[in-house]
Amino acid sequence: RNEERILEIIGAMQADILALQEFVLKDQSGNIAMVEEFAGRAGYHCIAQPMRRRRSMVQFNLLLTRAPAHSNNLVTLPRDGFEPRGFITAKIKADGQELQIAATHLGLNPAARMRQIKMIVELCARPTETPFALLGDLNTMFPWEAAKRFLGQEFPDQQQPAAFPARLPLLALDSIYLRPAEIIQSLRTFTEGAARNGSDHLPLIADIALS
Repeated sequence: RNEERILEIIGAMQADILALQEFVLKDQSGNIAMVEEFAGRAGYHCIAQPMRRRRSMVQFNLLLTRAPAHSNNLVTLPRDGFEPRGFITAKIKADGQELQIAATHLGLNPAARMRQIKMIVELCARPTETPFALLGDLNTMFPWEAAKRFLGQEFPDQQQPAAFPARLPLLALDSIYLRPAEIIQSLRTFTEGAARNGSDHLPLIADIALS
């Protein structure tokens, strides 16, 4: 919740597109204007999805983009029995080509997680010729779980690096899946500067070439 440290990490990453999960304002409110102010300080346009959790605290899914999105939507996902879940979908122009994005934070219940990921893929990723990026904390831990196997079929041969816990990464809870796979140049954890202290997850960063 240290905004200055988060801004420092964002500045070091220099990403054109950035998805943040569990962003909480200092007053724990759902004040969109304050979220947009934070994004502006970082140098981004912002699409914010508030998720009201227990005790009235609001956590946001955020999609930050250098170029403004020309379309976007906030979608509510099936609940997992613990917390509300949703995703942001948007389209932006990059390298003269359109890119569709889905940014999310999926649930802890494996059955609900499968329903959630299928809904995202069906709404955003098929059928379409537009390059697609799925970003977020998908909470997929084990290769044998249904959601992980489904993602392996939809995005074959895309291995996600372990980014949790940040101090000693062992689990690949966080993901950047891309279609078509040919646009991927690299995919790695980001460990520079304050990255290990900004969250209990390391950031993931992907380099892609659309043109």
